[in-house]
Amino acid sequence: MKKFSSSNPSPAGRTTYRLEFRAGRPLIVSGDGKVIPPSCYCDCIVGNFDEWVARNRDFVESGVHLYFLSPLHDWTSLSSLYWTDDGVYPHPREEQAAKDVDGQAHAILAMDPQALFYVRPSEAVPKAWSVKHPGEMQLSSSGQRLDQLSLAATFGWEHFHRYLRNVVAYCEARPWADRIVGYMYFAMGEGLTNLACNGFTFDVSDAMQEAFRRHVRTKYGTDEALRAAWNDPAIALDAVRVPTEAEWKAKRETLLHWPEPASIQRERDFFELQAVLFRRYVRDIMGTLREATAARPVLLGIDALKQPMMGWLLNQAFGRQDWITDPMGDYPEMTLPSGAIDVGDLLDDEGWDVVITPSDYTARSVGYGWESEGVNDSLRLRGKTMLVENDARTWMGQEAETLGAFLTPAEVRAGLLRNTAWTLTRGHLHYWMNVGSSYFHDPKIHEAAVRDERRLLDASINWPHRETEHALCLVIDDSSPRHENGTAGYQQVATLWQRHLGLAHCGVPYRVHLFSDLVRHNMPKYRTYLFPNLFEVNDERLAVLRRTVLCGGRLAIFGPATGITNGAKLGAEGISRLLDVEFEMVSKQAPRRVLVHGSHPLTAPLPASLTYGDSYAYGPILIPTRAAVKAGGFTVLGSATTFWGINKPGLILKEMPDCKMVWSVAMPLPANLLRECCRYAGSHIWCEEDDVVLASETVAAVHSVKAGPRTLLLPTPRPVWDLLTGEKLGAAMTRVQMVITPPETRLFYFGDDAP
Repeated sequence: MKKFSSSNPSPAGRTTYRLEFRAGRPLIVSGDGKVIPPSCYCDCIVGNFDEWVARNRDFVESGVHLYFLSPLHDWTSLSSLYWTDDGVYPHPREEQAAKDVDGQAHAILAMDPQALFYVRPSEAVPKAWSVKHPGEMQLSSSGQRLDQLSLAATFGWEHFHRYLRNVVAYCEARPWADRIVGYMYFAMGEGLTNLACNGFTFDVSDAMQEAFRRHVRTKYGTDEALRAAWNDPAIALDAVRVPTEAEWKAKRETLLHWPEPASIQRERDFFELQAVLFRRYVRDIMGTLREATAARPVLLGIDALKQPMMGWLLNQAFGRQDWITDPMGDYPEMTLPSGAIDVGDLLDDEGWDVVITPSDYTARSVGYGWESEGVNDSLRLRGKTMLVENDARTWMGQEAETLGAFLTPAEVRAGLLRNTAWTLTRGHLHYWMNVGSSYFHDPKIHEAAVRDERRLLDASINWPHRETEHALCLVIDDSSPRHENGTAGYQQVATLWQRHLGLAHCGVPYRVHLFSDLVRHNMPKYRTYLFPNLFEVNDERLAVLRRTVLCGGRLAIFGPATGITNGAKLGAEGISRLLDVEFEMVSKQAPRRVLVHGSHPLTAPLPASLTYGDSYAYGPILIPTRAAVKAGGFTVLGSATTFWGINKPGLILKEMPDCKMVWSVAMPLPANLLRECCRYAGSHIWCEEDDVVLASETVAAVHSVKAGPRTLLLPTPRPVWDLLTGEKLGAAMTRVQMVITPPETRLFYFGDDAP
């Protein structure tokens, strides 16, 4: 194969790259100010190199110029070409380099001399090293040692950072180094610990035991203070150890979903330590990459921070590994034991640019919405962006019948265009990715979708991105798992499936922000907000809500456990103060459903006897008191159906002089109820059907699996262009009429100039 020869032989390669926002849209910009077309392909399956080249050639022929290079890693021997043993950090030998990043780069450059690259180093701890240092590796309390460093492994991470620097040094010494746009780090657990991904909560490795003892000693100082906090008269600082899975399981059997904080203080101390260690882990990774690229700054990113996936039943969703589920029917929550909670401060850190994650696997077939696994809209507030993995399965390859796979050219076109519409309307980036077989290795796939997508993505560098107030903002409190009993069931219903079942189909586009975003000066203002997991309400948080959301005539929707704790004690005071309605707390667990009724303008358009909720049981239950119901001061929109002892309102509307609040005893809320909440808030309804609507003030799309006429309604008159035909549809349109032939995605641009 022809070898590429750089016109600039300098091993350092002085071309730099940065992330820059222009007119609100994230752009990849070289040091001379040139904007790099963002369409990008990543192929991680390098085993058969000729097939790998052929799959990349498909994208070269479709006009793509940005590619990923993947340093090789042997998952059998757990060894990379850049770290093989204790203190051994080699570079690939000539025969190894032929398939590693050097061979990959030369192969692509031979096909596309304009090619640019991301490099994606992955987590790699060689088996030879871990055998010599077993106490540095994650360990379950049942004795299962995992092939990942403990978050507490200070010694191990020092060695790992030497590996990362070695990868970067090798790449920066290549003749194609100045074509490297960025380094994107991919961890084994993708920002979660391998223990948590496999259903465990506690790391009992030597490194973690020592770190936990130090943490507890620093926090409490004396045996007496520790005994009072843990309610254990026999405990001593010298005897502190990490809890075991069996101890935690036995304790959980006595707890409700939201336990009294004092009853789980030992476990909360462990989770508190994990949050500290997780921050150190992310900052050290990004700091190492930053130092390694100091001579030639480029984009830096990490696969982590999966706040939209709170409630993800990972191994049940992928393989029905039901052994992970305990006898009570609960699945362990993953972000809390990984320390990956309350991450707003990490997003504030300067010196890195990108969160890079897969898209949500839960429900990605045609007809559903599409969302990244990682935090995304919060990034824009910090000048960062999401680069989401578009690993859409198709009829090609071994995974042709997996959930979400596109099985016909029509499904490929509708599904991939929907994914690109997410990118264009949310102001982020995506890239096609092959992680299993040959997802895009068929001319029909490129003809049906990839080439049109590539054209749209590359043209979008000239389009402004303007946010719309007419979106429903899902506000995730990513500190919320610390108030639960370590299980994921409630968040699965109220956070994850709320997106798929309600938000994606309510006729209004949605956004996903963190609660900590609300205090930022550049947080967009929306007409409608949904808080699924705002468990902690205290004076400070109440003030934030009143200053940022509960004003200007906006409407906020609050979930069933809103204000169930002030951080130190359970109770109904938080929700009572928030709504100015007296609530009580019933110490029971029950499934929750609501029967919607009444003639109020908010519910009048809804079907008779609309009922929503879920069979998952959780508690305690917050409910208005009988005195509050008799006194009134709010509008009853629906009745609670929980258990025999409660006959109370389950959906209420509280109207204040400057805001409106809806509270529900059950989740997830259905699409039609959310739509009417948005309408009552003054939000514009973009589509009256339950199609997927994606929209900003400059781009909008309708994705549907239902045949027939459809109308996309626009908030104000504007010029409209069909992005797939290039046709200008009108100069001052307020509605776009179309006929859907399912599955189909239609995309439109709003602007004076041709897009």
